[in-house]
Amino acid sequence: MTTSTPTPPPSAYSIVSWVRRGLGSFVTGQSATNYASLPVSLAINGTAVNAPPVRLLGPGDITGLDARAVIRTDPRDATDAFEPNYLAMAELALPDLPWMFTPSGDVNGRLQPWICLIVVPDGPGAAIQVQASGNSVLRLDAPLDPKSELPDLKTVDLWAHAQVTGQALSGTALNTAFSGNPSTTLSRLVASRQLQPDQGYIACIVPTYHAGVNAALGLPVDPHDLAPAWDATITAPFVLPVYYHFRFRTGDGGDFDSLAQKIQPPTTPVVAGTRPMDVSQPGFGMAPVHTGTTAAPVPVTTMDLGGALRTVTPAGGTPPPPSDAQVAFGKALRTSLTPPAPSSTADPVLGPPVYGSASSGVSLPPDATPPFWLSELNLNPGTRIAASAGTQVVQKNQEALVAASWDQIGDLPKANRILRQGQLARHVSASLSNRHLQAVNGDGVFLQMTDPLHSRVKLAAATATLGGNIDSSRLPNGAVTAAMRQVTRPRGPLGRQVAGGTTQLLDRLNQPASAGPNALQVASPVAPPRGMVSLDAVGQAIPGSDPGVGGMKPPPKNSGWLPSPSAPAAVKADASDAPAPLVNWGTNPDLPPILQAPRPSLPAPFVFPSTQADLSALVQEFQTASTAINQYMQLAPAPLADLPPLGGGGSSPLASVRTQLLTRIDPNKTIMARVGARVQLGTGPDPLQPTRTGPQFPSPPMYTALADLSPEWILPGISSVPTDCATLLEPNTPFIESYMVGLNEELSRELLWRQYPVSPKSTYFQNFWGASTTDIPPIQSFDPNGHLGSHVTARTGGSNIVLLIRASLFQRYPNAVVSAVKAQWSDDGHGGKVRTLTATRAYPAFRGEIGSDVTFFGFAISDPLGLPDPTKGRPGWYFVIEEHLTEPRFGLEPSHVLKPQAPPIWNDLSWADMPSGNFPNPALVLPQREGVTWGANAASMAFILLREPVRVALHALALLGPPNTGTVKP
Repeated sequence: MTTSTPTPPPSAYSIVSWVRRGLGSFVTGQSATNYASLPVSLAINGTAVNAPPVRLLGPGDITGLDARAVIRTDPRDATDAFEPNYLAMAELALPDLPWMFTPSGDVNGRLQPWICLIVVPDGPGAAIQVQASGNSVLRLDAPLDPKSELPDLKTVDLWAHAQVTGQALSGTALNTAFSGNPSTTLSRLVASRQLQPDQGYIACIVPTYHAGVNAALGLPVDPHDLAPAWDATITAPFVLPVYYHFRFRTGDGGDFDSLAQKIQPPTTPVVAGTRPMDVSQPGFGMAPVHTGTTAAPVPVTTMDLGGALRTVTPAGGTPPPPSDAQVAFGKALRTSLTPPAPSSTADPVLGPPVYGSASSGVSLPPDATPPFWLSELNLNPGTRIAASAGTQVVQKNQEALVAASWDQIGDLPKANRILRQGQLARHVSASLSNRHLQAVNGDGVFLQMTDPLHSRVKLAAATATLGGNIDSSRLPNGAVTAAMRQVTRPRGPLGRQVAGGTTQLLDRLNQPASAGPNALQVASPVAPPRGMVSLDAVGQAIPGSDPGVGGMKPPPKNSGWLPSPSAPAAVKADASDAPAPLVNWGTNPDLPPILQAPRPSLPAPFVFPSTQADLSALVQEFQTASTAINQYMQLAPAPLADLPPLGGGGSSPLASVRTQLLTRIDPNKTIMARVGARVQLGTGPDPLQPTRTGPQFPSPPMYTALADLSPEWILPGISSVPTDCATLLEPNTPFIESYMVGLNEELSRELLWRQYPVSPKSTYFQNFWGASTTDIPPIQSFDPNGHLGSHVTARTGGSNIVLLIRASLFQRYPNAVVSAVKAQWSDDGHGGKVRTLTATRAYPAFRGEIGSDVTFFGFAISDPLGLPDPTKGRPGWYFVIEEHLTEPRFGLEPSHVLKPQAPPIWNDLSWADMPSGNFPNPALVLPQREGVTWGANAASMAFILLREPVRVALHALALLGPPNTGTVKP
């Protein structure tokens, strides 16, 4: 990889003139073909073998470019007001893409890219056409001259460079960075054409080699064609293949720097915030209002009407008290707002509305009686008009608002039907529980009746269900079943026999025997028989054996089951002398027929021993085994464990179980839980009460609808704010609160008229400035002791201040960053103090636009103004307007900088320093600045043309206008 980089720019980029990676890095010097070749060394068994070189792709092999390779263009496609002092450019995802298919190596430290970005006027003579193959071409024809519209390809390498984002690098570290994280690297093609104001352009990525032109146009490609795509001899018409293109249009002159520098504090005090209103004819039966004395009354004809914004109240100041005219109007309005009670003889009187009465649920209170905010809203003409502005907004947009309300209702009718069914189920279940379950006599009987619930209910502080607790208690499981309840009923078979009845049967079973006569002993389970045959007298003595073996008596004589006793005889060798068998299986009539004949499926018949000794041994073994079996089968069962009673200790433990179970199955809880799993419950006294919550409209914020009526509603006298002016204002919270109450009051009436299921106390609009944070709480929750304006939500961080800017900057740069930066007092080097910026920064809590050229930003900061005296320790805040940092741009200053820096820097270079023509001359001799030379390589040109982001800071005191002054550009 070969790189060349100047002094790193301040934006933490490393910009190099070219990047050759991978196989292409072996190519050096001028090639004889329009593709590069890579020699290959091959050895087999230590013997060198001639191998042909590897042919690399060249521009003559490329017919198109994947659109995903272009990750950003400046300007974006279809931009209609691009700054003409900037240069168009395209950013590519791969850092080596501009040189990836270059056939030659570097020559004198410079490498020709195989593509470049050109810009031509969008008008007669320039057209993008699509060929049958699908490729696009740029056709230049009269009246355009291709020689003057296209850049010089001899210096096109100066307008392609690569970039690494991060710490400034060089040498090996820079090469390593290009092989690292791909998200930190890219390449860039810059169009060198100087743009003119108010002109449309077409920007195209095109090949720089003639072989690339032929390949993209589908023409034959000569492998030795290294000619440029165009030169000074071309004439119209001329066609170039286009890999990628975008269109844009320039606007009037002026970049961010020049537009931001124009924004200044007001040179004269801003007269805005109020406007006069005519109150000479109040209407509603009210006579014209007068002030002064009875002998010398003064008619009140005009009063001040405020807006959502007003001029900043001086530090420590308070709003002026109500004027005499306002007090007089309040008394007259109270009479008009409280008409006499209707009677049978007089017609009812329809008076003007009392704003907020329906939303708060209270009527207009007497003087000096809460809610104070309600009186202040309705007895002041200015705040009543603010509320009426909310009424106008709803009436103007009523159809859209009602339609949106019905859209929001969704499944509310179905949910309310479920809630009403839940109320009915709760009432019926509670009645049945009171009459039939809670009236049961006996805690044990209650447990028997609730047996189906035991496996589904947990008692308090229990890990198992009630059924599990019964399993581990002294109370038998069968005692709580329905069958047991049937048996122990008072007139049942067991109830008639138990002394004292069976109502306390389970209580007695739940107590141990040690509890006395009130306890019932549960018998141990009877062990089932372990066998079907008793072996007590199986063994019998054999004649001639020990008659005492096993404690058995000898059998009677001639019992028939053994042959008659005879003296032992000598054993003869002849088989005919063998003794007769003890049992004749074939002739014994006592044997079952199945055993009298051989059966293949049966085991072989038992053959008794043929000698007396063997028979005695068999009997002895049988007696030993049967004795052991008898001893095992006659073991007594283990005694039952002494389990704890159900419900713990105490005289009546089942009573506590009953109480807990009644609490767990209370219909007021179970029905509510069942319904709550299906629909959202309310928060009132009865959560199952059908909801009447109205729709919500958080977006757009309601200042926009007020501004649509007239910008004067936001800031009366807004037209007096000069162009390119920034000033500070503050929210007029009484006006905002009155307007929001009027909005909600009117929509509530409209929805009730449209039979929408809504409570008149619902609050539908809570967002005035922004959609993310509510500006008022629900009107129903307003503090009765609070004054008008005190319910507007205070933004976190301090008092609200609004920066209003009237300028064209935000039309062209909508992404400009505006923030408030805390100031500090610093030494100026001459024994004095000067304000400077700190690192403490606050961003706007809300932002909005009024018309096409007014933008405002709301901040929640403490002590924004501060004091001009350094000894007071209150430096205040700066308001900073700065260009976005994430999108580098290239170009020159539109005109000479008024105050160039010393020593001079490249960022001050302007188009006025360039000779006339469509393209800047790279061979122009300019003094070196910042260690970088004009036209040295692509990295130098990128460093020179990269526009440094600009920010302008204005102190809050200066934004109030005279006598406050001073701005600073850090």
